[in-house]
This record gives sequence, C-alpha cells and structure tokens, in this order.
Amino acid sequence: MVGHTLLYEPAFVRLKKFVEAGELGPVVYFTASRAKLGVIRAEEDILQSFAVHDLAVAWWLFGPGVASVSAAGVDARGGRVLDAAFVNITFQGGVVGNIWASWLYPFRARKFVVVGARAMATVDQEAAGPAKLTLHRKGVLAGGPAVFDDGDDAISVPAAAALEEELKHFLGCIATRARPRTDGEHGAAVAALVAAAQASARAGGMPEGPGV
Repeated sequence: MVGHTLLYEPAFVRLKKFVEAGELGPVVYFTASRAKLGVIRAEEDILQSFAVHDLAVAWWLFGPGVASVSAAGVDARGGRVLDAAFVNITFQGGVVGNIWASWLYPFRARKFVVVGARAMATVDQEAAGPAKLTLHRKGVLAGGPAVFDDGDDAISVPAAAALEEELKHFLGCIATRARPRTDGEHGAAVAALVAAAQASARAGGMPEGPGV
C-alpha cells in the first residue's frame, strides 16, 4: 500500500462515485491546480512534490490506460529543479486533462474540476479543513451553442480527516487481507506518470507514452 492520501479524502471518494454512476454524463475533461508560496525544495521537483497528488487522483478516476503525457516546466532559480509545471494528459477512454503545480505562486490554489456532458463537479481544498465538493448542474445543451445553468449543489460528505481514513483502510486491509485502494499497481502507475511528465519537460514538451 502506498500513501496517496487524496484517495481517502471523502470529497474525492464521493467524486469517484459521481463519475462511475454517470452523474456528470460522459466526462469531457478535467483540470487540477495545486500551488502556493511554499517550501522551496532542492531534492525533488514540483512534479514529485505537488503534481503527483493530482496525477494519483486522475489515474484513479479515469485510468488505467493513458495514451500520452506532455509537460512544460519552469526552473525559476537555475537549480535544475522544476519550480512550476504544466502537465497535459490524455486517457485512452477519451478524457483529457491539465494539471498545473507550483510552489512559486502568490495564492493558495487547490482545486480539482471535472467537466461532464450533463454536469460538472469541483473538489475545493483551498480552505483549511476537509475538502468541499460541489456539483454544478450546468453545461451546454445537446447540439449547442446554448448553455444551461440549473445552479450549484454543495454535496455533504463526512467531515473525516483523509489521513485518518487512510490509516483505517490500511489496518482494515491487514485484518481482512483485502487489496488496498492504493496498492502497488497504483503506486507504480503514478510513478510512471511523474517520470513521463519529467521526460517530456526535459524534451521541450514532446509527448510521452507512460504505458499505464
């Protein structure tokens, strides 16, 4: 079991249920942002430190089967470590997404947005405490170009700490010998996505096929 804690955040767990149940309709694309003016690291880049969390969520929601990953990065300090990165990912099922991450940014930005044909959903982690999930009943009418907006619904999710839920899951897997949600296969896939994004950034944005 690997420690991808966001997969135990109640808002993301409920988001996965929305996606699987077709509440949003066919998913069109997603975006994720994770940035702040934070601790500047020298031993790892922003893909390993920040973007990895949203890559883990994306593969859990829309994988397996990634067609391509491309990325552009910014080394703002000349330290040969990416301080900001912009990642594009395309899944074989047709979902495309963009993840951007930075520790050189004036505000705290932590949102994961999924856009479907019938509705949209947002997981907001910008405030302290548990993440907030909102269902946006809006989109484009079939055939377009007219749009519809039936409002936003704040979705009630358990006020549980993600790390506590992760530890409970870990102990439960030990007791029952169940396969963990974030098992070795998941960890290897996310590591491959990070490596593909790093390789793409070094190659000037050339797409990489991570094979996961």
